[in-house]
Amino acid sequence: MSAQQREHTLDWYRQNLSVPPDHLKRIADAFQKELEKGLAAESSLLMIPTMVDILPQGHESGEYYAIDVGGTNLRVLYARLGQEPKSVEAEAVHSSQVPVELQSAPVEDLMDYVVQHTIQWSEQQGCSLLERSDPVVGFCFSFPVEQTSVSSGKLLRWTKGYTNPGAVGSDPAKLLGEAFKRRGIQANVGALINDTVGVLAAVRYIDGTDTIASVIMGTGTNACYMEQLGNITKWLPHYRPRTPDMVVNIEWPGFQATELPVLDEDRQLDAESTNAGEQQFEKLTAGLYMGDIARRIILRAAENGELFGGKVPENMRKMEQFETRFMAVAAQDNSAELSTTAGVLSEAFGMDAASIDLADLQEVKQICSLVSVRSARLIAAAICGIIMHLQRDKPKHEGGPPPRNCIAVDGGVLVRYRFYRELLVQGVRETLGDAVADQFQLKVVAGGSAFGAACMAAATTGYLRSMGSPRGQGQKLKFPPRRQSLDRVRSISE
Repeated sequence: MSAQQREHTLDWYRQNLSVPPDHLKRIADAFQKELEKGLAAESSLLMIPTMVDILPQGHESGEYYAIDVGGTNLRVLYARLGQEPKSVEAEAVHSSQVPVELQSAPVEDLMDYVVQHTIQWSEQQGCSLLERSDPVVGFCFSFPVEQTSVSSGKLLRWTKGYTNPGAVGSDPAKLLGEAFKRRGIQANVGALINDTVGVLAAVRYIDGTDTIASVIMGTGTNACYMEQLGNITKWLPHYRPRTPDMVVNIEWPGFQATELPVLDEDRQLDAESTNAGEQQFEKLTAGLYMGDIARRIILRAAENGELFGGKVPENMRKMEQFETRFMAVAAQDNSAELSTTAGVLSEAFGMDAASIDLADLQEVKQICSLVSVRSARLIAAAICGIIMHLQRDKPKHEGGPPPRNCIAVDGGVLVRYRFYRELLVQGVRETLGDAVADQFQLKVVAGGSAFGAACMAAATTGYLRSMGSPRGQGQKLKFPPRRQSLDRVRSISE
């Protein structure tokens, strides 16, 4: 294929993946409308009231555990919150992958594994669950849950490739508690939250109240934000609010709008996925899918004779063979002769790195960059929709500066890849203007959602104690200091 034909193909993908400023604004408007619709009735955004109307304030104290299940990883955490405001006297955290076979096993098997793993880890770390008479656990469960209280709910459906039978329609907190009981532990699951609420809670504990929302961008993606109760008209009739606000879990993976830029490769991926026809926005943006979208574009180019002399390695035809980490490395490759991209193609597809033509490597890099650009700009448009809904895209008064819009973030894509964050911030700037963008900031918390789950368990049990329903804290474990809270939060908007 000639260089002219190659450039023509790349131009087509540039036009259909780049999302120019006017298109960004239309998507942000569409997202805002779906968000407001979802507060009152059914929309493509589930807009789930979380029952979290009290976030950590920084004065909580005591010893807490957290379990974070969602996507590919299982994270377990122990934290001792100090008597000094916003302090963490001791902490330990561990992350590991959930075995693939357990993502489709009966849910009891999954929960038994989670509990057994947590117990073994706590024994190794010297913060044994078995030594506690009444351990308090925050459960971060990052799947769509209809909350019935801050510590209970009903799983609406599995996402992220999980299909465990026996879970949909059940209370995840109860399932976890029963797994603890099978090991002889009477655990108090003090909070059931998803990862977005966990990240928001973590930042609120450490860093004050100017954080309006949180975004997860890793294997999957989602967001939550603080909403005024009066705006939530699809409501539980017997709920007694304690504050005028509540955290709403947007569940934005399912966002649908005609404005979304969908390619044939996206439709193919959706058709071959385990949840065809669902989670469109997530499939355009999240870490589980971006690499495979890039693979499909690369495959089409190879089949058309545009790449690799028309030779198609067999592994290039395999779904999810080109992971998002490969795509991110190629998109940022500044190595001589793009040798890093050649190495990525060798690792992913078994190609001979030394034999790949430089022009082919340049095209692969550009494809990976374009897929990244689309994802970041779509996430930016959704964030802008939240800011617009909260009316924080305008000056507080005539001539005054807009309010600060701090977004708590976690997830491998946002935390690891600076170029992705820069693309996101640029999308906000192009959508809402310089004045608002100058007040926009991303914040990441180390241990994010798991630490936030522990903080939420602390806030919930603290409130119950203040209402006359104490839960025993048991003896204090001997455990060395690990990290002070002031080091936990850092801005990554630069």
